[in-house]
Amino acid sequence: MILNLTILNGTHAGHSVQVTAGTPRTFGRAAQSDVVLQDVYLSDVHFALYCDEQGARVRDLQSHNGTFVNNAPVADATLATGDRITAGQTIFEVALTDHALEAPASAASTTGEITAEDLLRGMQSAPHDCARWALHSEEGNYFAVIDCAREPDLITLVNRIGEEFCAFDETREPDDLGETAPFLVSLTPATEGLADVFEETWGRGHAIFLVSPQTFIEVYQHLISMVTWDEQARLSSLRYWDPARLAEHLARLTPEESAAFFGPLTCILAESADPRVMTRYARSSDGVVTATPIELSLQNA
Repeated sequence: MILNLTILNGTHAGHSVQVTAGTPRTFGRAAQSDVVLQDVYLSDVHFALYCDEQGARVRDLQSHNGTFVNNAPVADATLATGDRITAGQTIFEVALTDHALEAPASAASTTGEITAEDLLRGMQSAPHDCARWALHSEEGNYFAVIDCAREPDLITLVNRIGEEFCAFDETREPDDLGETAPFLVSLTPATEGLADVFEETWGRGHAIFLVSPQTFIEVYQHLISMVTWDEQARLSSLRYWDPARLAEHLARLTPEESAAFFGPLTCILAESADPRVMTRYARSSDGVVTATPIELSLQNA
């Protein structure tokens, strides 16, 4: 018997992986898994599949977010054709046959390995994924300023990320965010929900991304120093977390002003008018702010 597993969604949609009798396979997001998947909600080694002449089974490997068969959580379960396994944000469909299914041209190799070329091809039509990779190419600590006032549902995203975060105005009530609701959020490549941060903010003007060698509290103290309110507690300073306003402001700064604005920041990454282009803002050797466009495409990922 052969277990043919087809990935139904996400970066790897359409890929097929085969599990043959006597050759179990593990699935996860880290290199120690037999099949490595681009899904930040997967554990390093998330689940295993087993197959023999009697049938096929899936076993959860004490994953953080659990393994589900037909939407029910399982520790160890027998599989049948048509079953759907969900792990992280990835959905797999099971087919049990006595022969291998013909794989589409874009499918993973028969070893179950998904290559870097496969991942890049999957990102070609997803600028937010390319933007995330661009952030990863920078050296330093990563942060995002997320504007929850423009999209209040983003507060749920901020709360589930699991890293350090703080509102620019801690006195505001969660149900009354008003105009003073940007949050500074610490990010790492392993941040739970990092892909969601880009997917839910990119192309909508809801966030900018920062790189700095300094700590979260040092970056927060610098940013909050540039935020002011009037006597009615209304925001009266520049909304620099808005990508469009940021671009206009940085274009006018003198070298001295740019030094004060950037402070501990190495660079700022933000969407442009075209979400398929990221702009990287940094200070040149003479202190002038440079704006470097980065095309978010397969070639530049």
